[in-house]
Amino acid sequence: MDIKDIKKALDERQVGTVMKHRYFSVLIPLVLKEDRLYLLFEQRARSLKKEAQPGDICFPGGRLNEGEDGLRAALRETKEELGITDIKVLGQFDTVHGFSGYSIYTYVGLVDMDITLNEDEVEEAFLVPLDFFMENEPYVFTADIAEDVSDFPYELYGVSKDYYWGKSSVEMPLYKYQDKNIWGITGRIVRRFVEEICFYQSHN
Repeated sequence: MDIKDIKKALDERQVGTVMKHRYFSVLIPLVLKEDRLYLLFEQRARSLKKEAQPGDICFPGGRLNEGEDGLRAALRETKEELGITDIKVLGQFDTVHGFSGYSIYTYVGLVDMDITLNEDEVEEAFLVPLDFFMENEPYVFTADIAEDVSDFPYELYGVSKDYYWGKSSVEMPLYKYQDKNIWGITGRIVRRFVEEICFYQSHN
């Protein structure tokens, strides 16, 4: 093997991740109704498996299929979950990187309200005025995330038992709208969207 072989291998492969990683995509759906903007949310069906977080409030989205890009996945999932096909894509927003090895691409789109729920996945869909999020700060809980490495074979690796592994933290914004709790990843996306897009526009 020489430099040319390495260069050829790099040119012919897709960029991936060193460790196993999962990729998801969601649509941040905006609805224009009587000259007022709303965010459209869905509540996951309570019959879903535990790992699918039944009952949680979220945006339409899901895992990328083989060979699928983020936008196609977001549009496909929105159609599958809510039956919405009339979507004007406004652009891509930020990507969420999770501590457990996943990334979520986010896209913003203007949608109609011609909804047909996939009841196997979605219990209900509802609107929240965008103004609500601009006028109400969320409650924010910060959780420290640390792995249990108590059984790590320190001697085998030549590492001292007082080795500092480090830890990460994650913020969990919570918005309470009527009887709905909007939190978790969805809360983080909403908070970021309001801070980066809505407040930016209102101050420029």
